[in-house]
Amino acid sequence: MRSPISVPAQDLPMWCRWVKWSWAAFAPPPTEYGTQELSIEMIARARSASSTVSSDRGSTGSGILPRRFRLWPCVLPVCPLPASLPTEWNLGFDGGQQEAWLPVFTVKRPLVDGATRCLSLFEPRFLALIDDLVARGASAPGLTVAVVHISHGSERPLRLRGEEEGGSELQPPLAVEVDALLDAHVRIAEVEHLCEAVGEDGQRRWRMEIRGTSRQLPIRRLSLSCDPRGALWAAPGNNELA
Repeated sequence: MRSPISVPAQDLPMWCRWVKWSWAAFAPPPTEYGTQELSIEMIARARSASSTVSSDRGSTGSGILPRRFRLWPCVLPVCPLPASLPTEWNLGFDGGQQEAWLPVFTVKRPLVDGATRCLSLFEPRFLALIDDLVARGASAPGLTVAVVHISHGSERPLRLRGEEEGGSELQPPLAVEVDALLDAHVRIAEVEHLCEAVGEDGQRRWRMEIRGTSRQLPIRRLSLSCDPRGALWAAPGNNELA
C-alpha cells in the first residue's frame, strides 16, 4: 500500500464560496446586437439581494470539485473595500500594515513571473471596483493587484422558486453564488496599462494589462473577503475560514 502524501497546509488549494452581482444573469435576453437593457428597478433589486450571502453549510454546491476537496467551503465574509489605495505587504512583518490590502482577480490560466495578461473587466463588481480606485487617484503604472488561478469553479443563481411558491421554474436571479477552488498561492501583479473602453457588444468596460511578478503569497495566510458586489480583496493575516 502506498503511503499517503503529506502536503503542507500552505500548499493546499482553498474552496471558497461568495456571491456576486451579474447583469447578464438576470437582465432581459440580449438583442440581435448583443446588448442588454437593465432597468433601475432591477438594479435596486440586485443591490438588495447582493447583501444576503448564503452560508448554508448543509449545501455541497454543484459537486464539480474533485473528490478529495469535497469539504465545507469557506464562505467569504462580505466587507467593504478599505478606504486606502491598494498596498502590498511583507509576510512576517506586522509593523505599519494595518491598512495594506490588494484587490484579487481570478483567472482561468495561471499567471507566471514576467508574463503579461490583458483583462477585459465588464462585470458590475469590476466596474465599481476600478471606478472607485480611479476616483481615489489610482493609475497605471503604479497600481498593484493580486491574481489567483481557479482550477475548478461553478456559478448558479442564488434565488430559486420552490414548488410551494407555485412553480419550479427559475426566477430572474438577482445575484449569483460562486464556488471556486483557488490555487494555493496568489500571484502579485503590476498594472502596466489601464483604460476605459466600450466592447463590441456596446457595454462599458475597463481594459487592464497586468504583468506577473516573482512575488507570491500563500492564500491560506491571507484574510480573504468580498465587497458587497462580489469583488474579491485580500489583507494580511491568516484566513480564519480556511
